[in-house]
Amino acid sequence: MIVKSAKEGFEVVIRGADEFTEVLSEEWDALIDQSIYPNVFLRSHWLKTWWKWFGRSGSAFVITVYRGTELVGGMPLYVRRGSFVPFLCAKILRVIGEGGPTCPEYLGVIAHRDCVQPVVDRVSAAI
Repeated sequence: MIVKSAKEGFEVVIRGADEFTEVLSEEWDALIDQSIYPNVFLRSHWLKTWWKWFGRSGSAFVITVYRGTELVGGMPLYVRRGSFVPFLCAKILRVIGEGGPTCPEYLGVIAHRDCVQPVVDRVSAAI
């Protein structure tokens, strides 16, 4: 699945989880190095491993933001069915890496340090 939208020099591309693992690994990790909070829990290897072991019951996708051809932001997400009260099921949107027995910090929008606000705005609009 690829869904595209362009606005003011930035392009938003929504990809399925399989495309993330096959296409974006090196590019994603380079973005992590240029972000405000670079850490292991945002790297492609951690996200792929977490999804393999803890996330398979949901539907994953990655929102990516490009400025020209450069990846400048993104957010890995998944949707899972769940309930907050008995007899009431809902779809719950979560960040890949959240849930299961792990409790990593600084999960959320990943943005190049030079364009944090435009990335956050586009990711928020895409959600």
